[in-house]
Amino acid sequence: MNTDSRPLVSVIISAYNHENFVVQTLDSILADSYPDKEIVIIDDGSTDRTAELIASWVELNSGRIAIDYISRPNKGLTGTLNELIDKAKGRYILPIASDDCLMNDTLGERIEILEKSDKLILVSDAEVIDDKGKTISPSGIFQYYRGQKDNYFTENGLVSEILFNWSLVGPVCIMKREVYDIIGRYDTTLIQEDWDFFFRAAAADCLMFYDRIVAGYRVHGASTHKNKAKIIRLKKDTAKTIIKNIGLLNFSKRLRMILKLCKVYISILKTALGF
Repeated sequence: MNTDSRPLVSVIISAYNHENFVVQTLDSILADSYPDKEIVIIDDGSTDRTAELIASWVELNSGRIAIDYISRPNKGLTGTLNELIDKAKGRYILPIASDDCLMNDTLGERIEILEKSDKLILVSDAEVIDDKGKTISPSGIFQYYRGQKDNYFTENGLVSEILFNWSLVGPVCIMKREVYDIIGRYDTTLIQEDWDFFFRAAAADCLMFYDRIVAGYRVHGASTHKNKAKIIRLKKDTAKTIIKNIGLLNFSKRLRMILKLCKVYISILKTALGF
């Protein structure tokens, strides 16, 4: 890539109650060798020491990387993500959670791929790690969540995986900022804002895949058990997302999505009845 024409990358972070991990997140961004980058970070009303640790890190590293940081009362993840997009100055946007991290110095190569493509979002893979940084799975998409890898290498297969076998994890995507003008931003009325966003991206044929581990996706040791009410709420959110977006699909995928919707409603009924 011509060093005189390197585009700016905005790494955006909605930080909330991740005092044990946020410094590692910030260090990993700084460690990537791609030079034309900024960190845009909002502490979304953390009740632990997250905001304090970010402020200290910013004071220590503000001469090494451009940083835009504010701490304010909690507004929730999706609203904060949309606010971060407004604040970001880069041609490229990379969202990352405040407990995840970048890996393997891939930012430059991913930018180069997108610069040569008319696609708007580059999808890669992440290593799954625990609270101590120990590897749980070497592949979040294909081993931990059992995505079908062969499908990711064709346009139709990648779209089908996003729509019908959702398995993306962590900060594995980098996108041209115009994608938000084309498909819209994050829907603050939904719980699963990420699947809704990528549903729209898949329907608009915005995606391509690059087979590299680019990040660490952290799975915490706390129990992942959900009570019945929360399970039903998540499934209803899935149904809401399908109903909202199904009109974006072609005829064959719309039929498949109707079948998926029926299965979601049956699952809601079974959960409510205790089956």
